Amino acid sequence: MCEHKKCGLPAPTTVIVANAVAGDMDAIGLLSLHFNPLLKAQAERYLRTGPPGLCDPEDLIQYVWQIVLSKVQSWEDEAARRTPAFVSFLTRTLRFGYQSQLGRWRSGAGKGAGTPLPSNIEAANPSPSSPARRLEKVGSLVEAIESLTVEESTLFVDRGLDRVPFSVIAATNGVTANALRKQYQRILERLRDFLPPDLIDDFEQS
Repeated sequence: MCEHKKCGLPAPTTVIVANAVAGDMDAIGLLSLHFNPLLKAQAERYLRTGPPGLCDPEDLIQYVWQIVLSKVQSWEDEAARRTPAFVSFLTRTLRFGYQSQLGRWRSGAGKGAGTPLPSNIEAANPSPSSPARRLEKVGSLVEAIESLTVEESTLFVDRGLDRVPFSVIAATNGVTANALRKQYQRILERLRDFLPPDLIDDFEQS
């Protein structure tokens, strides 16, 4: 299978997602390697506005992959095997994990009282034999996301991953929805070469 010349994932990406949904651990490891930077940006965005010390971003990312490992083989809907739907599942799961941690903190349980970390998360980690070019592309995605300012990263998560309307974001930031829309498009252009085309299309249509 050929490797996509831009994002570093085998093409078409939907094949890898379908294999992951079928329980292929190599496919799950590949997807975790590539999409963890998105999940980290999402986790950091939530934790910036949450109680200090609630949990670490890695805690939430590990929680996501534990759920993936326990759920994917039960998915029967063909749409779930497409990259945008799979990434949407990942981000919804992380959001639920954060809200669960936050709810426990509010109830007085405090740090460490959220969902326990999985014991088998190593199964979803990438193999040391992952091709160097693939690792280079993932590194480029990490660099591209880390180059975003806090404001840009927050907008990307709110609009791209959480699908918050521009009008709602604008109302809380004192800027126009049109200005946010233009800024969001500039952010996607900076990430375009490092994400699967169908995922970028989904972000653009959100």
